[in-house]
Amino acid sequence: PTFLELLANDLKNKYPIHIVSDKKNKIFRLLDMLCQFYKHIYKINLVIIDIYSSHAYYFGLIMAFVSKIHNKPYLLVLSGGNLGERLKYSSSFKSILNNSISNISPSKYLLEKFNNYNTFYIPNYLDLKFYPYKKREIITPKLLWVRSIHTIYNPQMAIFVLGEIIKSYPDATLCMVGPVKDNSRTKVISLIKELKLRDHIILTGKLEKKEWIELSKEYDIFINTTDFDNHPVTLLEAMALGLPVVSTNVGGIPY
Repeated sequence: PTFLELLANDLKNKYPIHIVSDKKNKIFRLLDMLCQFYKHIYKINLVIIDIYSSHAYYFGLIMAFVSKIHNKPYLLVLSGGNLGERLKYSSSFKSILNNSISNISPSKYLLEKFNNYNTFYIPNYLDLKFYPYKKREIITPKLLWVRSIHTIYNPQMAIFVLGEIIKSYPDATLCMVGPVKDNSRTKVISLIKELKLRDHIILTGKLEKKEWIELSKEYDIFINTTDFDNHPVTLLEAMALGLPVVSTNVGGIPY
């Protein structure tokens, strides 16, 4: 679940909230967003829109313009690590930023880029009671990777990392947890075969949060290989679980 999904579930205790959309197909997802908007149009007091730098960015643009047309106030949650680049060349993006009642950044990295657009910093958060901390007295070369299998998360790098580590630690292993989002899995499988790492890697597919938290007890190092990033909840989760994090130095990660 995204930060906004977690936040929405917490806010449900105080406010009537309707969350959309869970459709896998992108066209159906956008249609569902629009249908639900018009279905509830007379009840809507505020539209909260998660803005990513991937294809979902365009859904955010559309929903912001629809909200504006119907005089419904909207608020943008700036979640995509590469949104700063879009700001450089998209007049439509600047327009929806200027017309929102406020913009929220979960990272100081994006806050700096959007400080001219009425942007406030509200960091991603965790409920720590769901994350049992394990103090690792001895670190073994057992690596855990948790993101979607998608190009922007650069899953192939995790395979290359294992290939390098295994030269010094022949018993090193890597577990990759996450749903498949594009054709990156094919490239990952091909690379595993090429580097002869089949016996050292587990691909679990999508796991429920409770499942991978339990699984994390068996691993000692969390790796993050993303090309773009903002303030990823997965890194917060890894630290809460006592896993030391090794990451690419991109976007909001240094913050």
